[in-house]
Amino acid sequence: MKKKVVHLSFGNYGGVIFQYSCCINKKSDIYSSRCIFWNNMYQCFENDILYTEDNIEEINKIIDEADIIHYHDLDIVNYAINKFPNIKDKKSVITHHGILLRLDSLSHIKFHKQSKIKYSVSTPDLLYYLPDAIWIRHPIDPEKYSNLEKFSEGWLITHSSSILSWNSTYFIKDLIFELQKEFPDIELEVFNNIPFQQVIAKKAKAKLNIGRFLGWYAMGDLESMILGIPDIAFLNNTTLEFVKDIPIINCIHDEVYENIKKLKKDENLRKEVGIASREWVLKNHNFDITYKNLEDLYA
Repeated sequence: MKKKVVHLSFGNYGGVIFQYSCCINKKSDIYSSRCIFWNNMYQCFENDILYTEDNIEEINKIIDEADIIHYHDLDIVNYAINKFPNIKDKKSVITHHGILLRLDSLSHIKFHKQSKIKYSVSTPDLLYYLPDAIWIRHPIDPEKYSNLEKFSEGWLITHSSSILSWNSTYFIKDLIFELQKEFPDIELEVFNNIPFQQVIAKKAKAKLNIGRFLGWYAMGDLESMILGIPDIAFLNNTTLEFVKDIPIINCIHDEVYENIKKLKKDENLRKEVGIASREWVLKNHNFDITYKNLEDLYA
């Protein structure tokens, strides 16, 4: 019988946690997986179970039968222990997704010095704070990005907005406004809490995606790359230590305008970057690699 892993999180950040669960269920002969979320803010992504008072009996049963509790971010740990007293006796692991760790790294470092809980991070820049953590790569299932209509008459640029990237979004909107003076066919589509299938259908028709300028890459970048769409973002030195060959166009704000112009004027270059991007994601963010990361965490 397979060991049961239950993911607990307030939010399904970028859809990553549900994809971890899909990866386990698709690749593992050892584990099966479920996800329980408390916050419907991320319901635009694929989900499993959203906690409500109406399904508390089902959730209690899932947690009681769990062999491994996989927490996502530190804030859910004490909350879950208080809500489900028996949970503290179960084997547990944790993945940090960034926001809380970046805001208060010292409390996280202190927690892991005092706790035996095995821990991981979801993006490589977080290894700056917790260098001994396991990096659990975002898993991309290429089947979900196949058979999409890619033809578009215009020159569409996409960008996924969030609380973290609002400043980047304002910058991008201003930048596109200036670019449209020289290239009137450029269009911008900003996604914010849009259903997953609608987002990837639109991204498939894009010529370029602009990510965040925060130092790391996320699911939004990988989604464009797997579709063969070039991606622009800023990656910091810690990220680049672990992904030296990543074909994201890495630049700061002042360099974005010229990089877009270069791709706009050179269709062959744009296609070359797109092909390299897809190949890189297939090699570095596939289910086999992510499952091996998770297997190491659960061992």
